[in-house]
Amino acid sequence: MARMSPSRRARGRWYGIFTVRRWRGGGTEDGPPGLRPSYNANYYGAFVRDPDGNKIEAVTHSAE
Repeated sequence: MARMSPSRRARGRWYGIFTVRRWRGGGTEDGPPGLRPSYNANYYGAFVRDPDGNKIEAVTHSAE
């Protein structure tokens, strides 16, 4: 599952809130926030796994 964010800042807020909630429930980080230039020049994402192992991503393609 992926969630598009309007900006890197918005994605960062989501990631912070989401990871705290997931870690409390048994989820784990699966890729810290950052650029993924191998995907796209402006691909900025972060990944977590929920307690069932599903990968969840927050991503933006915004240059800022």
